[in-house]
Amino acid sequence: MSVRLARLACLVWLFCLSACALRRADPAPAGATSSKTAQASTRVAKIAFIDQEHGCPCTRGRVEGSWSAVQTALAGRTDVQVERIHSDTQPALASPYTTQRSFSTTPGIYFVDGKAAVVEMLQGEVRPDQITAVLK
Repeated sequence: MSVRLARLACLVWLFCLSACALRRADPAPAGATSSKTAQASTRVAKIAFIDQEHGCPCTRGRVEGSWSAVQTALAGRTDVQVERIHSDTQPALASPYTTQRSFSTTPGIYFVDGKAAVVEMLQGEVRPDQITAVLK
């Protein structure tokens, strides 16, 4: 029994390690926005910040860093609403966004227009300037 438990613990540890390695991958270079993003960003009415309530320490750190980036980027702005959704405990709330565009690294930050259509998405660890670039 202890051998099985040790193997299981090793598999969990490896899974967490691979998740930490994924977080280091920057999904989009800083300042890189497409012309579609520039056109669509004027229509952003809401940001849906989709994270996990229960995640490993590296995931929680990435989520909190990105949440702070959203708060910094929106400081003083009242024209964009923010909704924080936990995909692991609130899947029904996350579904309208994740069915339009899926994300592979938590958090998924969805920029949504007034008709609930996703016009842009960032994922993983982001900086305030990346969020601001989408909102310009």
